Amino acid sequence: MKKKNSGLTASGHTRPKIYPGDIYRDNKGRLVTVDRCENGRVYFIRDGFSFSTELLARVFLDKFRLHRRKNAPASSTNPVTRVQELRTMINASREARK
Repeated sequence: MKKKNSGLTASGHTRPKIYPGDIYRDNKGRLVTVDRCENGRVYFIRDGFSFSTELLARVFLDKFRLHRRKNAPASSTNPVTRVQELRTMINASREARK
């Protein structure tokens, strides 16, 4: 008998984890930066403002979408530079083993 996959078994997190320094975008395109996240509340600063705002994490994730992580590496789209970066990383690890 074949098992039917109904699609009700989801994988992954239903809500992404909010990290300080992450940049989110609201529905009008304005950016906010997360200051801290404590006890289910998110404290964030809107661009151009000097004070922070507080929202419940659930409400925050409903109103804002992730724009960029804090320390996301700037990846190159050029394949040649990617290969060169990988080669230097591999050579550096080989030299460290010697």
